[in-house]
Amino acid sequence: MNKRKRSIEWEDCRGLTMTELVIVVAMIAILSMIALPRFANLIRKANERTSVAKLRSLRVALTIYYSDNEQQYPSDLSVFMTPGSAYMKTVGPFYTVEHGNLSEIDYVAAVDPNADTGRLGYVTTGPDMGTAWIECTHTNLENRVWSEY
Repeated sequence: MNKRKRSIEWEDCRGLTMTELVIVVAMIAILSMIALPRFANLIRKANERTSVAKLRSLRVALTIYYSDNEQQYPSDLSVFMTPGSAYMKTVGPFYTVEHGNLSEIDYVAAVDPNADTGRLGYVTTGPDMGTAWIECTHTNLENRVWSEY
């Protein structure tokens, strides 16, 4: 038996044709166009839910502060932002699509549901003292106005 090694000829090496390559690239582009908006909404939803959770945490911290300090709310939120605070480590940032991530706090005398700054509002005097809300009149992905939280 005479076994000869067969040499590889140029014709034996077949790659992708230009048409096949264009089809593959088009398929990847179509799949990307389908998947990317879903991921963008997931990121937005996660940021919005984080903001709502931070607002709830702040309200719980305010309630604990109120019961620890003879039914008095803090005059400002600096007590929650000082190192070693027993109530919270930080306040914010709060995310809304229209305003982005904001950590600023507006200290006001009354709740203003029409304020649209994207900041955190905190009432420092009067019957609504201790109320905190996000000053935004836009809606989130759940079609709920931010200032209603």
